[in-house]
Amino acid sequence: MRFNKHRLIIALADEKKCNTHFFLSTGLLLKHFQRKKSIKKNKSMKLLMARFLRKLLILLRLRNIILRIRGVPLYLDIMLAMLFRPLSHFFTDPFTGQEIDEIQKKKTRLNFSAIVFTRFKPFGYQKEKKMGRVKRKIRRKLVKLNAVID
Repeated sequence: MRFNKHRLIIALADEKKCNTHFFLSTGLLLKHFQRKKSIKKNKSMKLLMARFLRKLLILLRLRNIILRIRGVPLYLDIMLAMLFRPLSHFFTDPFTGQEIDEIQKKKTRLNFSAIVFTRFKPFGYQKEKKMGRVKRKIRRKLVKLNAVID
């Protein structure tokens, strides 16, 4: 999981072979929902991505998963709770064709061997936002109006 400003990027990668098997960002889901770009930074979109990741991990039946979190995580506690909570509805396994229902049948447990945090605090140079044209114009007028002669 990479937290880049207000965006979330999820990647399933093999560290030994340096291969990325799966990549998901909020922009990829945006086309499916046919909404505006403002939903990309929405909390509900990030929680939906966590539920999708749970389905993917259940279907792949992976062992020894290392969760790497890069950047300053937003809503991490809620996202981890959504990741470990069983799904409230059933879905069909595309590989076998059988329905998976976690409420009535055995709940699938996800086992993470480690959770690693990297670059959780920016130590380098922080670029300040520049002031817009309108704000500069208003600031010039205020300075001009409130000019005091010494």
